[in-house]
Amino acid sequence: MTSPDILGIQAFETGPLLQEWWEWTLVAIISASGLVGVLAFLWYSYRSLRTLLKVRRMHATSSQCLQTSQGDDNDHSLPRSVQERIHLLSNSSSVVRKTHTLPTKPSTFGVYLGLLSNPVTYDEAQTLSQWDVVVLDYCEPGVLEAVSDDSVPMGPHIVARLGLAQIITFATTDSELDMSRAVYVLSWTIQRTLRQPNQKRYFTGVLVSGWRDRISVPLLNGLTKLLIAYGLDVYLEIEAPDFLDGIQKLDVALFAGFIVRNGTIKSNGERRDFFEMDKMKTTTKSFVSQACQRSFVTMMWDTIEDDVELSHAVVRRAHMWCSYHGAIPYFPRQRALSNVDEIVPCHEPLAAFQWLKQRRVMEVHERYRMARTVSLPSLAIRRSLLSLVSLLPVSQVSSTITSLYNTSFLALPIRSLASTQPTLPTTATTMRRAHVPILCTTPRSTRTEQCLHEHLHHQYLLVWNGHWQGRSIAATHCLAHPTGCHMALWDAFRLDWTRQ
Repeated sequence: MTSPDILGIQAFETGPLLQEWWEWTLVAIISASGLVGVLAFLWYSYRSLRTLLKVRRMHATSSQCLQTSQGDDNDHSLPRSVQERIHLLSNSSSVVRKTHTLPTKPSTFGVYLGLLSNPVTYDEAQTLSQWDVVVLDYCEPGVLEAVSDDSVPMGPHIVARLGLAQIITFATTDSELDMSRAVYVLSWTIQRTLRQPNQKRYFTGVLVSGWRDRISVPLLNGLTKLLIAYGLDVYLEIEAPDFLDGIQKLDVALFAGFIVRNGTIKSNGERRDFFEMDKMKTTTKSFVSQACQRSFVTMMWDTIEDDVELSHAVVRRAHMWCSYHGAIPYFPRQRALSNVDEIVPCHEPLAAFQWLKQRRVMEVHERYRMARTVSLPSLAIRRSLLSLVSLLPVSQVSSTITSLYNTSFLALPIRSLASTQPTLPTTATTMRRAHVPILCTTPRSTRTEQCLHEHLHHQYLLVWNGHWQGRSIAATHCLAHPTGCHMALWDAFRLDWTRQ
């Protein structure tokens, strides 16, 4: 049935729409472009999804490697029986596990490897209490007793030095029997010495020394985990000249810090050149990177021979290096390691005029500059000054001043000094020391050899731009002399600066 055609008007023609060749060409181009766009979209979507999955897989793999590469890889390098023995000893119920709440960052440390008295003497107690971290040799007599006695003052970090060369006396090879034996010997030593039951105070950490030539690095990591399970902070002792050069697969994250021996100063007193030594650079990079990530303590233990002269420049350079890298310095003599009386502080030497920059010295300068009067506050200080006057040739100084000024000071009253002052050059710009006589007002008949207890107010003279200025000060006591009243000279002050 056909539709009725009333008006004869149609919206579209009923014939073919594409009649010319260019119309077909345009349609083909548009279709090809759309197909290429769809294919490109699908291809780039596939690549993006594949890249995203690959990145996520790499992140997961890297995180797992950071957690287990140094631990699991080293454990896998150990025989399975050795790993099982370490695990069993770490979870043993017979071991005393003492936890400590310690400060995050110590500021001082010291090493004493000698014996201690029982009971501890006053000098020994003072020496042990001056350091935040103290390293002791637990094998020496009296050391375990002093650590267990909580009445003996010590720093918060008490570290026992474990010499693996003395503990593990046999050669550890790659055999499972030797490694298991080394693990058992170390565990037995810790339980019999550092972790004895019913003690009032325990060691907080251990310093592992002599490990490089005794055990392998994977076994060192396993023993470190065992010591951590016993509640001990483990510090690694690194010695010159190799330091950490050539050490592979060392799990640095297990250690609480490094103690580097003779890293800045050699045993002969010479400085160590860090710019030409790659081995020390490797060690420096290791502990600096750890200190940026967590609480990691680095200590420099540089032992100097007894008969070697140590210059201030070498010590100052070592202190500056330690301060720059965040290390704690300790530079003892060889004899100080076993003798408490030979231990001296290792403060940083001052430069030539660095003491003038100290705050307390600057405060003294400022107080003296602002003060109008200067007085001696106590009788003890006055007596100390009087004891020094007897050592000076007062009579010679008095005659010299009198001859220079051509004036008899004994005949002039105090306030008349200003009228009899000599003419001074006007080019003088530096403050000069002025000596002023102290006159006795006591009659000659009552003068004795001892000091007369009377306070006299005198004036000291300051030479400044060619002018004499006077200020009132409380002078010292008057001194007597057998032949007459002696003039005591009052030193105004040592003026170390120049006024305009």
